[in-house]
Amino acid sequence: MNRWYTHFQFINFVEKKLIEYYISPGRIYTLLVNAQFIAKVFLMDITSVRKIIRPEYAKKHRGSKPRDPAAMLRSLLLMTLYKTSSIDNWVKQLRSFPFFAILSGFDPDDTPGVGTFYDFFHRLYTEDSSHQTKQQKKKHIFKRKPLKKLKKNEKLPPKHPGIVQRLVDRIIKNQNKPSIARSTDILGLYLQRVFCYGFWCLWYPR
Repeated sequence: MNRWYTHFQFINFVEKKLIEYYISPGRIYTLLVNAQFIAKVFLMDITSVRKIIRPEYAKKHRGSKPRDPAAMLRSLLLMTLYKTSSIDNWVKQLRSFPFFAILSGFDPDDTPGVGTFYDFFHRLYTEDSSHQTKQQKKKHIFKRKPLKKLKKNEKLPPKHPGIVQRLVDRIIKNQNKPSIARSTDILGLYLQRVFCYGFWCLWYPR
């Protein structure tokens, strides 16, 4: 069942599932070698990401409730820690190795698919191209210009004469105007609010 746990409920879920799956003579070694990661997810409360990302979800859901954003983000962090770069491979590991699913906050019998992770990426990084000009949106067609033979001590003229001055003038003109919120700014806002320096050191110690 797709649950949205509080952090306390998440800890209880992990404890219960790890006992169910790994407290046996042949499996307890998994818990011992991964003890530091278990401790990290217990100390890490990222449920606040739900409030930040909520506007990216539809107000009325059709069908099943979407996956918990906190669990999705936690799973991606674990994927990074375990040095897995492919979403496809990570999805396979979640399904074949219950430990990864449990630590993410998923029931081992109900883990997200590849498409669900990419949907989450799109919500984290909303590719809004509204800031682009019409010229930028048009497909650029490269046209090779004929080479001009230069005379002795002659230099090629600048391709974009006066571009630096135009950029300076534009910056001065718009310095007091609010900047347009771009997708990278939104993603930065998520990271800024969710991750403080102390947490980052805890999760990625030097």
